[in-house]
Amino acid sequence: MGTSLPTGSEGLPVAFRTGAASLTLTGSERATVELAEIVPSEDGIIFSGSDPVEGTSVSWRERGKENGWYLSVTGFFGTGAIATEDPIPFLSLTSPDDRYVQDMAGRCTVNVTISTRERFEGTIDCAGLAWLDEEDQPVGEPFDVKVTFSAAP
Repeated sequence: MGTSLPTGSEGLPVAFRTGAASLTLTGSERATVELAEIVPSEDGIIFSGSDPVEGTSVSWRERGKENGWYLSVTGFFGTGAIATEDPIPFLSLTSPDDRYVQDMAGRCTVNVTISTRERFEGTIDCAGLAWLDEEDQPVGEPFDVKVTFSAAP
């Protein structure tokens, strides 16, 4: 799997307050979910150009539900001493029954098409994900996830 991320934006931190994400799970899990609410957080910003890393981190949830579906997408763009050729994307997904999955094994292709102070959007295609237990061990049969997301101040 791969990653396509644009160059990070410079400037003052910006909190994203509006946006949505759409999830489609196929395989052993089947669901289509609209996440229409940005989770309030200081992490939902483009980090300042003076920080060692520039990037974006945004989380979405089902509107009005504290314990519904929850998606977090983070894309970092290396700068300065820690610059790398490959940006590091990160995806975390939690189900209403508190099952969760994190892509740290490269099973997702993240395509951030816009990452600026005004907008963060893109798509994610994941294949062969598995829910994790309390010890971060895979449980259940693999499933695939397709995500489209957007966020704005």
